[in-house]
Amino acid sequence: MKWNAYRLAMVMVGLFWGLQGVQAAEHGLQTRITSDNYTYSSSSVPERANLRLSLQTNDPAPNASIQVLIYAVAPTATASDGIADINAFDLSGVSVECPRDIPGIFEFSEPVIESAQVANYSLNGREYFHRITCPYTGTGTPGYADFGYTNDNYLVIKNLINPQNDPNEPLSQLIYAPIWASFTYNAPQAMMTLTSARSVKMLATVMPQLTLELLGVPQGGQYCGVGNDNETSGELANFGRTDNTRFANVVQELVITTNMIHGYVLTAQIDDQMRLEGQDITCEGDGKSNDGCIPQAQVSGMSKNTTAAWQNIDQGRGLAFSLQNTVGGDNDFVYTDGYRHFADRQAGDSPEKIISNGGDVHYSRNYVCYRMVPTDSNYDGTYRNHIYYTLTVKF
Repeated sequence: MKWNAYRLAMVMVGLFWGLQGVQAAEHGLQTRITSDNYTYSSSSVPERANLRLSLQTNDPAPNASIQVLIYAVAPTATASDGIADINAFDLSGVSVECPRDIPGIFEFSEPVIESAQVANYSLNGREYFHRITCPYTGTGTPGYADFGYTNDNYLVIKNLINPQNDPNEPLSQLIYAPIWASFTYNAPQAMMTLTSARSVKMLATVMPQLTLELLGVPQGGQYCGVGNDNETSGELANFGRTDNTRFANVVQELVITTNMIHGYVLTAQIDDQMRLEGQDITCEGDGKSNDGCIPQAQVSGMSKNTTAAWQNIDQGRGLAFSLQNTVGGDNDFVYTDGYRHFADRQAGDSPEKIISNGGDVHYSRNYVCYRMVPTDSNYDGTYRNHIYYTLTVKF
């Protein structure tokens, strides 16, 4: 599967100028998205949201435009018919306010709003987007390119219809995940001369590439120094039937490819600790005080950014993960160093970097190894949570 299993409701902020990433780095563009409504639509009642996009860049982009790509169900009329789509936004009734002008530097024209049916825009030929463009004239001087980061000069998208929740992968809250950002402007075109009298202009567009594949692993084999107890898929890591007398270990494979010259960052975050299905349970804090929660491993010295050995269950019980690199050497740590906790969104943690590279990567392969043993007081039943892997570009 591409990107990650929980990509629903992605809003891609694109300022096209060789695709840049959303995360702050040394140069380039930063973006942030906020909404006044994080409620999923139902099949009969559309939930409309007003989005505010904050943009900031350190790179000049004269006479360019801000482009926003919003995930759509298909390049057809259904993408803008006023009926909420599963895992995609409906554009019917949307209006846009571009940022206020900065005279001589950013002077905006009227916004252009194109549904997926009109734009017919795709980055990979399979997934399509609505396209919103705020063209401008001016120098695009970086020091003035602050829209909504330290002021109230936002780009605003009004009355966007939120997606319906996916019945196969239901989540409790809608997530707006900015993926990419860059500027678009008319770059100089290269010309190849064929004769002294005539010339033919030769153009080639190399598409930006940023791909994360999450793959299953068959049962058996050795990964992170231990066996894989249960077959996994790209959408599910199932420990299967287990108890509090032994470790349960399962594995998935992460494959990353990008042609971005400054590389990428992959982060991981869980929505909460593993909690008992069928119960209205939130695992507050570290979760160890609730017998309906399997906490993150209660191992001395282990945290979301500190690795610790976990060789036997007497060291502590709970959930943790480690990494094994097979191609690329991009891991922040490996299984011989030990295990770590996941960043926990319910506890207020930001996503934590686990794999990165400072250059273009053709094919980086990594195994992520999940290890779990329930506590002595955990109730019997099925426990679950979700892991969010997010791949972004570095500048």
